[in-house]
Amino acid sequence: MLSDTSQLRYHFDFHSENLDNKRTIAVWLPPGYNPDSTYPVLYLHDGQNMFDKRYAAYGSIWEADKTAERLIRQGFLRPLILVGVDNNLQREEEYTLQRDAREKRGGNARNYGKFLTEELKPFIDSHYQTKSGPENCGIAGSSLGGLVSLTLALDYPEVFGLCGAISASLWWANQKSLYDVLAQASRLSNSRIWFDMGTEEGKYPGCVNPPFTLTRLLASRLEQIGLLPGWNYYYQEIVGGQHHENDWRDRFDRILLFLFGKPESASKSIS
Repeated sequence: MLSDTSQLRYHFDFHSENLDNKRTIAVWLPPGYNPDSTYPVLYLHDGQNMFDKRYAAYGSIWEADKTAERLIRQGFLRPLILVGVDNNLQREEEYTLQRDAREKRGGNARNYGKFLTEELKPFIDSHYQTKSGPENCGIAGSSLGGLVSLTLALDYPEVFGLCGAISASLWWANQKSLYDVLAQASRLSNSRIWFDMGTEEGKYPGCVNPPFTLTRLLASRLEQIGLLPGWNYYYQEIVGGQHHENDWRDRFDRILLFLFGKPESASKSIS
């Protein structure tokens, strides 16, 4: 079922054979969307929290559409399509590659990746005017959504060349997720990656150090293998930043600018 609300189009009960479940997909089209043009695409996890507060899973939204439209109209951002992919009761399973013994769940990210690449992306490409190539296709999310974004960037560098790992839960499965990323970091050599962490996001399970100690390890590893900070990746620690939708909303403009900004304006606007 398809309905329109302003620039938003909702695809309800979108079924996945790989996951054997359904979810809502929200598609935001940029101002002046033209069927004769093509546009880059950013896929966003936890889609309920992107556009409309009535559907927010946790009470707050990113206002992703408003931010993107403002930056596009200001001339800083390339017009792009935003695809909000709703979560469901299997969120922890779908967003993680390993089972976490402490949490007693997790481990179905491979099938979630198949859902996105084999089912959802072909649907979006066939129904909307999308640009081809990994340099025009991004994946982003926060918390476990940030973790699975890194997983998918590693698994499908030929599909997702742009990645936003926001407050990523690198502590999952006793940090095995982080070790996997560090071991395979060379697969990100042609990618463009934003990752960050707030200084007040709290301690992760079983550890005494704050989460940014893990993101610092990731930044060091990417630089060690020759990726250029500010070009291949952008790492930011947000002083006072907390693990909350409002905090992610407040820096979504910087994330968009790094991943999709026009070259002459993106770096200036991020800083």
